[in-house]
Amino acid sequence: LLRPRSYLPTEGVYAGADSSETVVIASIGVAGSAGSNAIQGVVNTLVVKNEVTAQASGALLAAGYGLDANALRKSGNLGDVTVEAADDTLLINISGALSASSSTAVGATVPVIVTFKKVKADADGSTMMATGAAAACSRTA
Repeated sequence: LLRPRSYLPTEGVYAGADSSETVVIASIGVAGSAGSNAIQGVVNTLVVKNEVTAQASGALLAAGYGLDANALRKSGNLGDVTVEAADDTLLINISGALSASSSTAVGATVPVIVTFKKVKADADGSTMMATGAAAACSRTA
């Protein structure tokens, strides 16, 4: 998320959604011939579709009211209200082609990566009241 994962609100409201994935795809094509031509090809395709939503719609989100301001300051949280969503994707595509012949050899590789990502922090229709900060934010990487 946008805050360190160790963040735990002590005197606040926090609604969060986090997605983190690592995808590895590997392929290799090999062709050989002792006399005639050797031709080969690899098309390596990876499609990733992600949707991450942190939602607090139509709600009253209130933090820090009726609490001692000195105690809030000491805790490091001033009564924050936060709705946040985050998505981190690491894509690794390894592909190769090996072609050998005593005559003509041709090898080709075409790696294709397609991503569809939707990351949303939604506080639509909500009332956010905070003695500290109030925020709805999203991030993708």
